[in-house]
Amino acid sequence: MTNPIVPLSATGKSHPGLIFRTAKQQIAQAKTVAEVKDIRDKAIAMAVYALQAKNNELKAEAEVIRLYAERRLGQMMREQKKTVGLNTGTAGKGRPKKGGVSETSPKKDTRLTLAEAGIDKNLAKAARKKAAESEAEFQKEIAATAKIGSGSVVAAGARQAAPPAIGRRLDI
Repeated sequence: MTNPIVPLSATGKSHPGLIFRTAKQQIAQAKTVAEVKDIRDKAIAMAVYALQAKNNELKAEAEVIRLYAERRLGQMMREQKKTVGLNTGTAGKGRPKKGGVSETSPKKDTRLTLAEAGIDKNLAKAARKKAAESEAEFQKEIAATAKIGSGSVVAAGARQAAPPAIGRRLDI
């Protein structure tokens, strides 16, 4: 990624919505799950920092960035399911019989699992829920989250459309 999410003080810029807009652009342009997950992790860290600093506006912005990242992650998972498919493990073939020969054991799916991509079951579930929501439902959730930091740039930015899904092969 070319523009990492960094605190405003580190860049020397003081525009209040810079972090939010930069993160939103990066989420829209992300091509791999690792990029989206990295943005989400940074947003969580930023929310923790904002909580410690008692900065509700920054916390709300970080939470909205996290929501956008989770939605994008769910969209990427759904797109991969349509194109390449998901790892099915042994696909219901079960455990091989004891004393059986290795030739009869079920073949392992070579596609990357969610765990191998660094996504735990809770994140996967949240991402699928966010991706399944309609645009109106998602924007209501964004508005409710942004209300915490009322007056923030997030409130204005949440009214804009979410980043479109990109129809490419994804690295999950």
